[in-house]
Amino acid sequence: MKRYSILLAASLLALLWVHPATGQVRTERFDISAMADNTVTYTLPETALYAVFGVEERHEEPGEFALYAMRYLGVKDAVMKEKHTFVLRNITAGTHGVPSDTLKFSTRFSRRNTGTNVTLSPDGILLGINAPTVVLPALPESKISKLPADGAFEALTGMPREYVQATTVAKKAQIAADEIFRLRDSRTAVISGQSEQPFVDGEAMKVAVSGLDKAERALTERFTGSVRTAEQTFVLSGIPLARGEEIIARFSEQYGLLDKGDLRGSPVYLTVKVTEQSPVLDEKDRRKKERQLSRGIVYTMPGRVSVEISYEGKVLFRSDYPAAQYGHQEALEEVLFTDRDKMTEIIFDPATGGILKIGTL
Repeated sequence: MKRYSILLAASLLALLWVHPATGQVRTERFDISAMADNTVTYTLPETALYAVFGVEERHEEPGEFALYAMRYLGVKDAVMKEKHTFVLRNITAGTHGVPSDTLKFSTRFSRRNTGTNVTLSPDGILLGINAPTVVLPALPESKISKLPADGAFEALTGMPREYVQATTVAKKAQIAADEIFRLRDSRTAVISGQSEQPFVDGEAMKVAVSGLDKAERALTERFTGSVRTAEQTFVLSGIPLARGEEIIARFSEQYGLLDKGDLRGSPVYLTVKVTEQSPVLDEKDRRKKERQLSRGIVYTMPGRVSVEISYEGKVLFRSDYPAAQYGHQEALEEVLFTDRDKMTEIIFDPATGGILKIGTL
């Protein structure tokens, strides 16, 4: 199975396995009669996992009156020092197929049967027989948003003369707090209709309230501090569903999502338990199975696994999935394609190689 690629995520200053958005994936439908000797070569998939990490990047900056936030505004959790951090909000996951290195087959179709069209993925995975259209789902999209621009503190306007003339931070903080309460009183008067200034309509009142809110927010941030955030999504794809526990990534509050070998972060663990698995065949049964598979289109009867993704002792994701590599292969009966009065349509699961749909056109 191919290992997932490592790309540079500059915004995190770390190495990540990032799968970009691909939109609807193109599939190709082949007419058997147009191929050499009526033969088609295809691959069955192995089942791999993709994990979606929801990360919040956060930048906190103290205001100039942070030391007075409790005294004048009763704020206990004001930002007291500049800090840049990352928070792992959630993890979700799903499965997708990757071409098997060993399950490759060539099948020769008879000109007398009705299996006339085969649909393959761009990397050769068998998706359908006689299927008019097969849509191959794309993996989720990685989205790396940037923090809002610096200078998050809004400009102060309309401050009283005493504020400009104040020579100490303590005095400015006191005047700023008085101005905050004055703005709140003014907003209450406007909303209740007790303002000395009349408003011609609701829109004019809305504009006035918005201006008061903006002025209050600009002053309040000088006490509470500024917090800028950006939501980010990272998709790690092609993760092998190997039995047992392994580290698939690391996470650091200081550096964000990191490569699994980067020891600056704490490990994110994937635990895979096989819940259904086909028995191992002895030599005699294995040769019998190989003869059977050589006479038809091969598909997979998948096994099943349960997966858990955990970080710092907490399970953040848990689910179970069918998995091709823990199942076994079967061959389609030739009789499905010998009735000239009807055409059999088959669609295969791109993640497991199992049959999703079988019917007649």
